Amino acid sequence: MRGRCTALCRSQLSPLCSIGDGFVTALASTKLSDYVRKRAVNSGNAWTATTPLAFMNMPILTYIKEISPRPILLVHGERAHSRYFSETAYAAAAEPKELVIVPGANHVDLYDDPRKIPFDRLNAFFRKHLAGGMA
Repeated sequence: MRGRCTALCRSQLSPLCSIGDGFVTALASTKLSDYVRKRAVNSGNAWTATTPLAFMNMPILTYIKEISPRPILLVHGERAHSRYFSETAYAAAAEPKELVIVPGANHVDLYDDPRKIPFDRLNAFFRKHLAGGMA
């Protein structure tokens, strides 16, 4: 069933690939199982009555400046289709804030490829902001 569903998705997405959108192209050329995460609420049609739908409909950037003076770290892949959101959030946030764009990474690489996760940047950020400024 999953194989047929993937083939159907590919056939429907193929015309969209010509527009050059990296997300559509990646989706059309990968297996559906590559996007299923065991711990993700939205993988495998796992939505329930207790999902965060109300949260997702909230205009979350409305109060982003109120996070300050608590630090914000945004990490995103350079080729992620949703990169714009981290850039928008970063621009709207007050200091202290840090935006890490991981070269060559897409939306899911930072879940699955430990070689692309910027552990050095994460470590430095948390040491600075959670360990009483011990950088």
